[in-house]
Amino acid sequence: MVMVAYGYGRIWLWSHMVMIDIFADKCYILISSTTKEYVMVVLEQIKNDINELTAEEHRDLIVWVRDTLTLKIKQDLNIGGAVQFEHNGQLVKGNILKKNPSRAKVKTEIGTWNVPYQLLDRVL
Repeated sequence: MVMVAYGYGRIWLWSHMVMIDIFADKCYILISSTTKEYVMVVLEQIKNDINELTAEEHRDLIVWVRDTLTLKIKQDLNIGGAVQFEHNGQLVKGNILKKNPSRAKVKTEIGTWNVPYQLLDRVL
């Protein structure tokens, strides 16, 4: 685990076996051992670049990451596709009826829900 200091938020890069948690005063980076050597060099450069950002630029970066992840999730889901999400500790399963800009309309056994894309998981 590597610790560097900057910003707020969470970045998940599972395809590259990297997870970044950004808190108020520190950032934790978890890296798979198979990609560690290469990623360490890249992350050091990212850390240096981020440390030079202003508070407003930090917020813009977090918004960009959130919006990019939302778009990726939205592109990966299809109308009629099976999805699940958590509500009050319960797993709710359903199918996508409609894709709106920031939320999907999901038909479940207990009703129709407007669910943010970040909360949806595809059911295989």
